[in-house]
Amino acid sequence: IFKLDPNGYVMTWSAGSERVLGYRAQEIVGKHISMIYPEEDIQRGRPVAGLEIATKTGRLDEEGWRALMLSN
Repeated sequence: IFKLDPNGYVMTWSAGSERVLGYRAQEIVGKHISMIYPEEDIQRGRPVAGLEIATKTGRLDEEGWRALMLSN
């Protein structure tokens, strides 16, 4: 679970998000959420569409493949 600002920038990042997506909070907080989407989803506008849904409904619950960065 994580929180975004209205423009899609990561504000908070949970330990669960770290375990599932591989980014530590200091690596992703302040970055745009599109960085966890595969390039094809970015080209299709999925990050923007998701932000629009979240803005209208107050949240977005979504499952899908995301870019995973593993660090040591």
